[in-house]
Amino acid sequence: MEVTELMIYKIKEKHRGNTKDILTDLRTVVNKIEGLKSIKSYSGCNDKDQLMDLVIWESIEAANNSKEQFHSDPDYERIAGYFDEMDYFNQFYAYL
Repeated sequence: MEVTELMIYKIKEKHRGNTKDILTDLRTVVNKIEGLKSIKSYSGCNDKDQLMDLVIWESIEAANNSKEQFHSDPDYERIAGYFDEMDYFNQFYAYL
């Protein structure tokens, strides 16, 4: 069953103004992860450096395994350095 992840986070102050390049770097790594169906990023209306990602995974197993795959990527440390701590994270099944 498909799973949607919702993440809300901020870009570190020293990297602000580079959102497009940062998201391009992030997507380069995330798009390699098995089980990814889609990812869409949003910028805050009142704070453009606050981002929200909606990520669709093929299954809860793929979603849960994505963290390990992301952390093992050679570019992980560099990319993680762009962001402050996550403000919100959760996984959801479609309610039908």
